[in-house]
Amino acid sequence: MLYAWSVSPVWVGLLWTCGATIVVGRVYCGLHSFIDVAGGVVIGVVEALVFICYYERLDALFPTTAGPLYVSALLYFALKSFPPSLDPCPCCIDAFCATSVTVGLAFGYWIYDRLPFLWHNGRSDYVAWDASLTLTQNALRCIIALVLVIIWKIASKPMLLPLVKRMFPGCVSTPSVQSGDSLSAGDSDADCKQGCYAAPSPASIKSGRYGSYNLMTTHENLVRIPIYCGIALTVTVSSPIVFYLLGLMPSS
Repeated sequence: MLYAWSVSPVWVGLLWTCGATIVVGRVYCGLHSFIDVAGGVVIGVVEALVFICYYERLDALFPTTAGPLYVSALLYFALKSFPPSLDPCPCCIDAFCATSVTVGLAFGYWIYDRLPFLWHNGRSDYVAWDASLTLTQNALRCIIALVLVIIWKIASKPMLLPLVKRMFPGCVSTPSVQSGDSLSAGDSDADCKQGCYAAPSPASIKSGRYGSYNLMTTHENLVRIPIYCGIALTVTVSSPIVFYLLGLMPSS
């Protein structure tokens, strides 16, 4: 973002077009309303401007031990105060995933700063296209990072869900009930059985879990914290290590 002004207007236009197609697609597919995406655009622009204005301060904060802790605390309180949805929707799930990725990026930056053999001219070099590499090398870097993320996404939940259940025994888990069954106190949202993206059943709406903070406290949702943090760590730490081992790091 800081160097966007020196980029060709053609590339900037293509990036904005890509972003616009995502916004239109969310509305067209019925996943969000116009107010949802408009609000997201406004929030995104404001956040980008804050990062641009305070880039140097933030860049100096993240490598410190306090940096990831500040980010974790800030996002925890943001999720804790997440407002209930006016409609039966799993919006809180999306917020949980995005927030966990942000925390993972903060910790990834902190770890990366302590691995000087991965540095390139004093700056981070994760998966970004680099002019000192060939087209084949750049494409291979992107493919490797994508494969590592897919492997982590597939393998992490079976490993981490039992651990989360042992760490948070007071939270609820997905019960073996069908859509429309009654839910007793302490039961989880039946729709979590379908990944929290199925149409809400009458039971889930009646229980007050669907589209509310209660849905965020299920084991199936809490496990998203390490899973999506791990995705960010895969990109910022694991991938560069693999690039280094395969000789795919940019030349100095």
